[in-house]
Amino acid sequence: LGPQAMVFVAAAGVAMRLVTEPQRPQSVLRVLLDAVVALVAAFASGWVHQVAGGTLGSFAWPDQGLPIAAAVLAFCAVTSIAAEVIVPLVTKVPLDPSWPSHFINGVPGYVVAAGVAVGIATVSEHRLWQVAVVAAAPLYFAYRAYAASVMRADEERRRKEVCQHLEQGM
Repeated sequence: LGPQAMVFVAAAGVAMRLVTEPQRPQSVLRVLLDAVVALVAAFASGWVHQVAGGTLGSFAWPDQGLPIAAAVLAFCAVTSIAAEVIVPLVTKVPLDPSWPSHFINGVPGYVVAAGVAVGIATVSEHRLWQVAVVAAAPLYFAYRAYAASVMRADEERRRKEVCQHLEQGM
């Protein structure tokens, strides 16, 4: 549907985040920055997709591989630079010097999401609904495994923080 539709979806995503996470206290500036980052990243990736020769309406694989990869990298770059450099500068938070590694570590998640999107586009264009049903189970289990690893990492980080806090108190 084009970059305009993608920007609309990004805006809807920001709005849903605000609605579904009301318990998280956020400043108005932070909410606005998050919204602008999402919209600029969506617009940039749509623009890069079109410039790289991406087509709309029909999906021709593997011809669309390069435009999709370029769009994914553009989205990653905009969101990473904005989140790790621009937002801290605007909110007067010290810059994390390891932000380039955060960008590199974030790319696989975006690539997986783009792969799933390509799969969905292919399944829907060719009306291969029986493939979608078979593919849904491994995707669900992959998501559950990822979510479990994130929870474990978060718990480990919290334990380390508590231990550090207790050591400082002694």
